[in-house]
Amino acid sequence: MSSFIAETLMSAGVKDTERCSPNLSEISSKSDELRVDVMEFLRSRYEDFDSRLDETSMLHKRWEQLSSTFDSTRTLIQDEIDSKTCSTVELAENSGILEKVNATLAVLSQLIRVHKLHQTVNNLLTCKDFTQAIVELQQMREALNTLQRDLPQLNIIKILNIEYTTLAQSLKHSMTEQWNSVVNISKQESGDVQTITFNIQTLQNRNHLSELCKALHSEEMLKLKLGSFADSLKMAFHWIVNYPKTVVTEETSANTLSVCVKRTASSTSPSWPSSVYKQLYRLLKPLAHRLLSIPLNSGEGSTPPATVMDVLRELCATAYIDCIVKGCLVPSVPTNQSDLDNYKDVVMETKKIEDFFQQIGFISPTCTSLTSYLGNINVLFANKKCQRLLSQARKLMKMELFNTIQLDEKDNSNNKWSSFIAKRDDSNSKDIDSQIERLSENTLKFPACAISESCMELLTLVHEMMEEACISGHAACTTQILYTIRSMFELYTSVVSDHHRNSIETLPQVSALYYNNCMFLSHQMILLASQYKPRLSSILQDVSAVTFVDLVPLLRAQGTESFLDQIQFQKENLLEYLQAAEGFKYTGVEERYQIAHQSIKQCIHQLSHLKRVWVDVLPASNYSKSIGHLTACVVKEMMSSIMSLEDMSSDDAAKLHQLITMVREAAPALFPGDKVSAAGSLMKHCSGWSRFLELDIVLTASLHDIVDRWSEGKGPLAAEYSPEQVKSLIRALFQNTDRRAATLAKIC
Repeated sequence: MSSFIAETLMSAGVKDTERCSPNLSEISSKSDELRVDVMEFLRSRYEDFDSRLDETSMLHKRWEQLSSTFDSTRTLIQDEIDSKTCSTVELAENSGILEKVNATLAVLSQLIRVHKLHQTVNNLLTCKDFTQAIVELQQMREALNTLQRDLPQLNIIKILNIEYTTLAQSLKHSMTEQWNSVVNISKQESGDVQTITFNIQTLQNRNHLSELCKALHSEEMLKLKLGSFADSLKMAFHWIVNYPKTVVTEETSANTLSVCVKRTASSTSPSWPSSVYKQLYRLLKPLAHRLLSIPLNSGEGSTPPATVMDVLRELCATAYIDCIVKGCLVPSVPTNQSDLDNYKDVVMETKKIEDFFQQIGFISPTCTSLTSYLGNINVLFANKKCQRLLSQARKLMKMELFNTIQLDEKDNSNNKWSSFIAKRDDSNSKDIDSQIERLSENTLKFPACAISESCMELLTLVHEMMEEACISGHAACTTQILYTIRSMFELYTSVVSDHHRNSIETLPQVSALYYNNCMFLSHQMILLASQYKPRLSSILQDVSAVTFVDLVPLLRAQGTESFLDQIQFQKENLLEYLQAAEGFKYTGVEERYQIAHQSIKQCIHQLSHLKRVWVDVLPASNYSKSIGHLTACVVKEMMSSIMSLEDMSSDDAAKLHQLITMVREAAPALFPGDKVSAAGSLMKHCSGWSRFLELDIVLTASLHDIVDRWSEGKGPLAAEYSPEQVKSLIRALFQNTDRRAATLAKIC
């Protein structure tokens, strides 16, 4: 009985196996046919561009039927494997066929899926559903990657990859076209008027615009599209900040927003912060509402979603804030105390606009660049005022030096600046007055002379700054102003000498003026501390910064050095004129005399020119010393040349006398005052003048007269010349006779 049942079951298994084998063969055959048809269809569709929609549906239906049959057969074979009713050979054959069919169906499944995704993406692009198109396109990419990994040698995969790339480019192109139709920026120029108009379309509803922004963001295209928008917005910011006549207007309809920025051509000038903030509010509020506040994701947890404004902020927010600070806030900082007291309104308005920027996301919540800049307005006030004053001082220093004003002893004394220093503290006034009463009237007076107008204007500016330091009330501001004054004096030592170098070196009047300017400023620098320390002591604990006396030696040395260089330059010119006389040899010859006469005439002319340019410029004592030194240079050179002559005829001596007479008659006129005072100044400041006069006498004197003026070594001639020098003159002037020998014997 048991054997009968076993035979029955075995016969049943054989029958099932026999039934499965034909099915597998048929399925394998159909899968091969389907594979060929699918490949042929895809090739014709994507390579030959033959669109056959009916065949697509038919192939998909065949694949579904074959997959269903395959699943049934696979289940049946699996049951046989579990019951072990089939032979091992048959099982191996069926499993092989099964794996082959399964692999074929899997590939066909991916190919058909790629094709369907391709059609879906095309349909979504037609409907402008970019977000879903990106999702489907990503799935298509994943399917192609699977096929590429499993069947890299399959030619149809390359074709499908090209189709994917084309489809991706088509997606980007479609999104770009849609963005350009939604966000349009137009620029126009008509005469003196320029406009930038931001046009924002909301499509059918705001959700469509939101989906477009999300799609661009996911494809990393939003930042690129916002680039031109940001550039135009930056230009609008620049107009609003730098052109006061710029106006922002808004026009709104159901689906369109237009924000127009109109600039009337005019000279660039900083706008006041309140008007700038008003125009920026009109510009950014509607743009933020319609476009820039659109979310790009749903956010995570308590983190708010990213918006279009966040992308724009990364692009250019820092540049916009810098534009506001440099173009608006920096110029608006006041430069006088009265305006500083009214600047609190600007600080409050700046805080409000910064809060608005943070609210719309234009700047991050932690960004406080605007209010931080105005955080210490007193320091900004001092810095700006000092920068302006330094710039003003530099302009004064570059002004021409030959525009002069005359100082006399009445208006260059300490009372010159009484309008500034009269406001001293009452607590110290009595002590100061008592000290002043004990001083001479000539104490601290600067000698009468001429100085440059720019120098006086610079000193007036210094006193105005010192007065500002006294009334500022802030120690930091006062200290900054004092150090700025110090910087101005240091600047004077470098700017003036460098900018006017050529004039100072070549023009005697300018060099004298520069010398006077340096001496006058040095004189005033000594007085500044005593004038203002009593008033500044109530503001500053340490008043050491008030003094500027450490700069006095530097300024004086610079002025003195430049004038001494000019003296040396004039001295070289005079000596060059005298060199033409060739040592005053043979002046008895008319031709030689004319040459010597011309050289002396040039020297006198040069000295007279120096008198014209110096006498009203230099202080009287300085002028007399300077012109006396140059006159002495001419006199000494003439004496040295004449004393070196070994032989002089009577004609030579007569002509030399005429040349000396020219100098003797012209020299007193070089000094100011009447004849008596001029002669006294000449004798005092021209070293060797009396010696020069004695030489003139000797040239026309007889031997007897020479002996009389020698007077046994006690006469005026002996006071100026040594015995050897007198003997040398006698030997050159007189022939060798007994009288000359007797005279020489008396000179000892």
